[in-house]
Amino acid sequence: PQVFVKLWKDTPNIQKELNHHNPSLAQKLNGANQNLEECTKIWREELVKGGIRQAMDQTTKFHREAYLKTKLQQNPNDEEAKAYFAKQQHKQQIDRQ
Repeated sequence: PQVFVKLWKDTPNIQKELNHHNPSLAQKLNGANQNLEECTKIWREELVKGGIRQAMDQTTKFHREAYLKTKLQQNPNDEEAKAYFAKQQHKQQIDRQ
């Protein structure tokens, strides 16, 4: 993490990219008064939090999809399930382009 923080500090374009993709991390790093040790600590903490958040999101999505698949099997005309899977299919089509 220390190498990434040093690279972030020395490269304005990377600062802009981080601000775009992860504004909360960029804001915290900017608030650390450019102290390398403090920025490295913040970077590590945010990576751990991000990993936990991502795992929770994946688990939630998995359980929601399982619930909606069951609903759809029980009632093929279930509007909530049909809307959810239509939205997922639309996202996949966009990602493929």
